[in-house]
Amino acid sequence: MIAPIIINVVGSAPYNVSYTLDGVGNSVTSNQSSISLGSNQGSYVLTQVSDQNCLQNSNLGSASIVINSIPNSPQVSNDSSYCLNYTPDTLVASGNLNSAITWYDQSSLQNPIQSGMYYLPDNILGATIYYVVQEENACVSAPNDVTISFENCEVIIPTAFTPDGDNVNDTWILDGIDGIFPNNIVYIYNRWGNVIYQSQQGNYETKSWDGKYEEKQMPVGSYYFIIEFNDDQTQNKTGIVSIVK
Repeated sequence: MIAPIIINVVGSAPYNVSYTLDGVGNSVTSNQSSISLGSNQGSYVLTQVSDQNCLQNSNLGSASIVINSIPNSPQVSNDSSYCLNYTPDTLVASGNLNSAITWYDQSSLQNPIQSGMYYLPDNILGATIYYVVQEENACVSAPNDVTISFENCEVIIPTAFTPDGDNVNDTWILDGIDGIFPNNIVYIYNRWGNVIYQSQQGNYETKSWDGKYEEKQMPVGSYYFIIEFNDDQTQNKTGIVSIVK
């Protein structure tokens, strides 16, 4: 809300104030020495002040006051959730053509964290609310906000599977691994330490291990695996997976 324009006059009440607002003549009569001219947007120019004794001052020069409107809150990206190891999308705020955009991570809007249309949120576990305002002609909008959440995402690693051709549990399923860890590589070794399966980076679920090596079904038994997550945060996972009947 814009505060009204108040002028203080000296003399004997009642007082009459004449002024223009964007060139249109206006006048106010009041018994109070503090007189409000309102809070409409525009350029105010005082033209004459008089009291009950008709003492007038029409030589006010360019006593001009300009009130600018408060800009609307900027538009901002939608709320989003990510796994903690994932690089989030850059947030985008859009406002008026000549406005200045500022980002904050607290509702008090005390400490700006970024200026400009774009902000890349930090990977912080839990939900963080970012606030963004636009400033135009020294007037600051109310904030808009966006919530970005990060959570620990885990891949469930089965200890066994049954590649017997019955279309149930026929492959070693690592559900969601490509989405959570888009650079993953999975290795399977036999008891002699030879690699019998290696996935394409980031595409394990496209062709998950079906218990075969060179198109031949491997016998029932235990096989060593290494899962490289390749996200600079998550340690490689190692263990045993068994082929069972």
